[in-house]
Amino acid sequence: MNHSLSSLRVTLILGLLVGCGGDGGGPGGPDAGGPDGETPADAAPDGVVRGRWVDDYLVGDQSWQRAVSLATMPVRAHVWDGDGFTTFEGSGSADGSFAIEGVPPGPFYLHIGLDVLHTSVRDIDIGEWRTGRPGVPTSSSFTTCSTTG
Repeated sequence: MNHSLSSLRVTLILGLLVGCGGDGGGPGGPDAGGPDGETPADAAPDGVVRGRWVDDYLVGDQSWQRAVSLATMPVRAHVWDGDGFTTFEGSGSADGSFAIEGVPPGPFYLHIGLDVLHTSVRDIDIGEWRTGRPGVPTSSSFTTCSTTG
């Protein structure tokens, strides 16, 4: 996907999310701080958003982990300032870790690759639990059997 289409897609997604304000889906929702505008308890004093994307795989009683390489993915935080979004560029690593500096306290949209997450958390684990082993494709077709008699 070219960069302009990717930027347009993120802009459209963020625009739709902003329109959902008041129900937790946009600015001013429950992640916006307390009633007096105090900083959320999970806000990092250094303004850095840190995290990792490591998926856990499970088969029976065995489990594996596999990091999602973020080395070539865009890593950004979009903060609503009342008139529009301010974007903070971050960086990701092959081990699945990422960091975005300068993000002010309060809610923001975390944008990694094509994924967007609304949060105010400053230490984020966005990994998923999956069934199966890493690197082994899952079947996407089914075999139909019919019996007579």
